[in-house]
Amino acid sequence: RTQNLGAAFESVFLDSLRISDLRLTVGDQFWLRSSDANVQLEGSVLVNKFGKQYRFDGTFTAVRGTYTLHIGFVSRDFQVERGTVRYFGTPDLNAELDIQASHLVQAQQEDIKIVANITGTLLLPKLSLESPIRPEPTESELVSYLMFGRPQPEIPGVGVADAGQSQAALETGLAFLGSALSSEIQRTLISDIGLPIDFFEIRTGSGNLFNTSGSNQITAGWQLGNKTFFTINAGFCQDFSNLGTRSFGTGLEYRLSRTFRVQSSYEPVLSCRPAGSPTQGLQGIKYQFGLDVLWEKEY
Repeated sequence: RTQNLGAAFESVFLDSLRISDLRLTVGDQFWLRSSDANVQLEGSVLVNKFGKQYRFDGTFTAVRGTYTLHIGFVSRDFQVERGTVRYFGTPDLNAELDIQASHLVQAQQEDIKIVANITGTLLLPKLSLESPIRPEPTESELVSYLMFGRPQPEIPGVGVADAGQSQAALETGLAFLGSALSSEIQRTLISDIGLPIDFFEIRTGSGNLFNTSGSNQITAGWQLGNKTFFTINAGFCQDFSNLGTRSFGTGLEYRLSRTFRVQSSYEPVLSCRPAGSPTQGLQGIKYQFGLDVLWEKEY
């Protein structure tokens, strides 16, 4: 019925089947995917069914993933940090959402971390923005950071011939185009083409895929068993001239338990020079090793 296989499709057996307190536990390959989200979930729920009515009761936990925030014609990808999808046994199968994701904006003076809180329910989700920097910007300023990389938009007026304003307008337009292109590539490769990867991300170092002075990174990830997640990434400049064995890095995450996990990475430190400069391209490639032990507690 859900897939509209045919108006006359009917199963007397399924309609009359009764389910009582069936424990449904999802495996490590369970991903919530849509045009906006690509989130790995884990956990279990109790399933009950009487007639055609299903009821779920339990909680799924967000392990990792991305959430794409659309602001007009601008798209920004947020990294899921934590979250839960909680069912309360209601017949409408509506679930309570509590998901937190973050996006790092490289502004002119400092990097601005913006946190998206997705609450409400599946049928009526709510979104709010906040930032750990102080004094905390207003929500309209955070939206401006996401769109323009600054607390207040600076859009030149029509007919203004100032070269600086024209350059700012061009950079803003390229940022819009790069953001939309990045999100569309991620969605197409996983959802439409169905490549055998669990996670794919294009991270722009300057907030603009076409910026000639910023380094970018492509990351692909795979779930290996129920405790290990492996990623491989490649950094590149705007003209791709630097791509090679020295620009690749790897990462590994291992879950020791429900609350403890270990993350390690071995990646190059990337820096690009603007196009046309005497030292154009990737500069100063040095590898760094990182190791983190993370503890998570829900309350």
